Amino acid sequence: VKRIEKELEDECGWMYTTTNSKGEPKGKLNFMLWSDVMICPNCGKEYVYWKEGVKMINGRVNSLPSYTCPYCGATQSKRTAHFATESYFDEKLNKSVLRVKQVPVIVVGKAGKEKIQREPNDYDFKILEKIERTKIPYWYPTTALPAGLKTRDPKAREVYYVHQFYTKRTLYVLASLYNKIESSPMAPALRFMFTSLLNLVSKRNRVQAKNPYSRGQGVLNLTLVLPPFPTEASVIEMLDMRLVKMLNAEELIPKVYGNELYVGSADDLSIKDNSIDYIFTDPPFGANINYSELNSMPEPWLRAMTNNSHEAIENEAQGKSATSYRETMTRCFSEYLRVLKPGRWMTVEFSNTSASIWNIIQNALQQAGFIIANVAALDK
Repeated sequence: VKRIEKELEDECGWMYTTTNSKGEPKGKLNFMLWSDVMICPNCGKEYVYWKEGVKMINGRVNSLPSYTCPYCGATQSKRTAHFATESYFDEKLNKSVLRVKQVPVIVVGKAGKEKIQREPNDYDFKILEKIERTKIPYWYPTTALPAGLKTRDPKAREVYYVHQFYTKRTLYVLASLYNKIESSPMAPALRFMFTSLLNLVSKRNRVQAKNPYSRGQGVLNLTLVLPPFPTEASVIEMLDMRLVKMLNAEELIPKVYGNELYVGSADDLSIKDNSIDYIFTDPPFGANINYSELNSMPEPWLRAMTNNSHEAIENEAQGKSATSYRETMTRCFSEYLRVLKPGRWMTVEFSNTSASIWNIIQNALQQAGFIIANVAALDK
């Protein structure tokens, strides 16, 4: 990883340079905060949402419920204003496409011992312009987002392809990093580290309300939502942080041998009949989590997409009703019954506020041949 970091720094380090307090290009960018550009519905002029729709109170970011246009003074809100879009040429799609217009508003970095926390200057904008003119010489996925419930959110903001979740700078460095990983003998472990980066360095990384000068709050879980104020973190810096986490985690993993681990579908277990002593299962519950849709970001990088035809969820975009969900769960529970030894037990952890989903689970269990002996709250 250190070797790859050095190669990335040599190739892409210029993309993360910024100026110190003396205006010298000796600073290193840790992250850059961006903001949507909005259009006033009254006068039609563009303004930076961060400057008009946000107020800093005791160092905290507070989005205003309403604010005035800096040009015409008309009162508006995020709901009544419209985000501006701009056209750009996508080199991999080989066509002009739209994107939501965003501009940098805060630069955070270091120059030796000097902390950098300021608005972007001319040097920062020139770096961004140079990056936009630079072609990416490496492979990266341009997979289209599937039709779905969660993919509607990014599409509403003109994000229709996987690579559009990233700024040009981040996409270049990610593509270079992935190319170096694929030629490494440690590729499997490094891919694991790589996919752990993808959300953290994407446009989904939200500003941290209590401290806008931090690396961000992370993404909104169980969604593909793109925020109005994304924090673009340095891929090179984040890579080093992920390495530390992996090394720390390795010490906590017990060195236990003799266990079996495999990945497959619960409705077709490759396990012998009557061979399992106990099952603890926490299956999908209705429309709680749209798993395959939420994997739309990392899977294309691995060139392996989930076959979601039998995914055990409710999802109208995939044509999956409560009935199809019940049928899938019944098949899974039938497999559990087949592999469980006679007279042994299964625990099903359930979490859903919908009574209809709870009824479906009970019916599926009974149709598979189980008897529900007890229902109790689980103290986690």
